[in-house]
Amino acid sequence: MGATGEYLDYSTAQRIELVEALAAETDIPLIVNCSHTVLDDAIRMGKAAADAGAAALMIMPPPFFHHDAKQLKAFFAGFAGAMGERLPLLLYNLPAFTDWIPIEIAEELLGMKVYQGIKDSSGNREYFDRLLETKRTSGCMVFVGNDVLYVHGHAMGADGGISGCAVAVPELMMPLRRAVLEGDHTRVAELSEHLATFISWLDKFPVPVGIREGLAERCLGVGPHAVPASPEMEVNLKAYREWFTPWVEELERMEG
Repeated sequence: MGATGEYLDYSTAQRIELVEALAAETDIPLIVNCSHTVLDDAIRMGKAAADAGAAALMIMPPPFFHHDAKQLKAFFAGFAGAMGERLPLLLYNLPAFTDWIPIEIAEELLGMKVYQGIKDSSGNREYFDRLLETKRTSGCMVFVGNDVLYVHGHAMGADGGISGCAVAVPELMMPLRRAVLEGDHTRVAELSEHLATFISWLDKFPVPVGIREGLAERCLGVGPHAVPASPEMEVNLKAYREWFTPWVEELERMEG
């Protein structure tokens, strides 16, 4: 229920229901995004996710309204204090849609182990590399949250990626991860070109329309978009739909 999951379109009760249902159906460890505009509801979400069996909780700055560094620190401290030591906690940096987590605040919370890790979706290499320095000194976890830095992050020692692109094209992201970890530079370069092409398509649409359309092309029901497409966007969507399935089939052939 991160940004790609459009969590803002769901009530807290619906989000809790979804987490409880999924936790009951899988043994796969779940990292649950508890972000909310209101701290009390973020805490409510966190406690329910912990009770359901989540493996970790994640939280971004409260969206929409802007807050300074001291307020953000108080918000994150309040969430961590309410959660106690029940589960590992991850910061979620997504400045495209809310405040940046100031790097100094991230370094402090991670260095003091108030939070055990961070998902950085900024796509900013300088910020991400600072986080990797913090990882080396504190042992915290750092996850790539923006696929623009997927290869760089993994090559530099990130703990993993929480990938929006992987939702629509696991045939691309899983082989790319393997290639990076195996040091297959030729394969990495080839797959990186495919990733760049896919991201260039996604950038033509509001987030997460391109991901949703990819899922629809795979016959997975996603329902209507939150905002109807303009005539100009419909033209791009038609071209995207015609491109997507043959491209995925090409990826599958590459994997043999």
